[in-house]
Amino acid sequence: MKLTPNIVFIRKLMSEKNMTLRDLARKAEVSAAAISNVFNGKRGAGKVLIGGFIKAFPKEQLNELFFLSNVSSNDEENNFEINMEEH
Repeated sequence: MKLTPNIVFIRKLMSEKNMTLRDLARKAEVSAAAISNVFNGKRGAGKVLIGGFIKAFPKEQLNELFFLSNVSSNDEENNFEINMEEH
């Protein structure tokens, strides 16, 4: 499974909270350039950036912040895998 940031929703949250890209980067503890690259489709969001979005918007539901999709790639850096099975 792969989590993909819901850029439209994140931008909406930023607008509602009057947040700049730099404000988001500070809250997410990542670089503004990394967020910009994801927003502009230049790269996917890795584990650190996904964690940063969760940290920046802790009260938001994960299913609103991210899209969940199946992935056939083994690219570990750009794919954040979660185990959906119950133990």
